[in-house]
Amino acid sequence: MQPQQGTFVSGGRKELGWRLGLGCLAVVSLISAAFAGIFFFAWIAFAKTQPFPFPASALLGFVPALASIGVGVWAWRVKKVWWLAAATAIAGGAIALAFAFGYIIFGLLVLRST
Repeated sequence: MQPQQGTFVSGGRKELGWRLGLGCLAVVSLISAAFAGIFFFAWIAFAKTQPFPFPASALLGFVPALASIGVGVWAWRVKKVWWLAAATAIAGGAIALAFAFGYIIFGLLVLRST
């Protein structure tokens, strides 16, 4: 079987799979950390008026973000994929954690104003 000529993707099928996987993991980490951040915002913002238990299950929302950073760093170090694909995963995880941290800071500001 001859390799296809003129394809738009450099590298093999395995590398394409890693690129797509890293990109999808970055998107999933953004979404899950955003939802986890909302739960932490509610827990902090309503602590004075309507306290409820710590949302421990929301901590699972940070797992994809941490995994995205870890797998991105690993892929970059072992040169598994093109550096931009690995950087996308790292940036996606870092932005997800920063987004969730912003929710927590906003919750503290709301708590302080009440």
